[in-house]
Amino acid sequence: MEDQMLGIATEIDTDEAFSPLNTLLFWYLSLLGLLVISMIAGLFLRLIRKGSSKPSIPLSKKYLVLAPMKWSAKI
Repeated sequence: MEDQMLGIATEIDTDEAFSPLNTLLFWYLSLLGLLVISMIAGLFLRLIRKGSSKPSIPLSKKYLVLAPMKWSAKI
């Protein structure tokens, strides 16, 4: 066949041809959906936490870590 420079053509159904693409599209959309759900849940939890009047760590203890550091005026 190579001597005569001929090729072989076959026909397949479109459902059979696009089956791997449909599977890949399903998984991509599933991951996108999980990402959107996690973003919404994170924003919801942030709003709930921000709405509470009592901070989780008092500010005096929160910034106590910065006290031992010596800041230099040289840049």
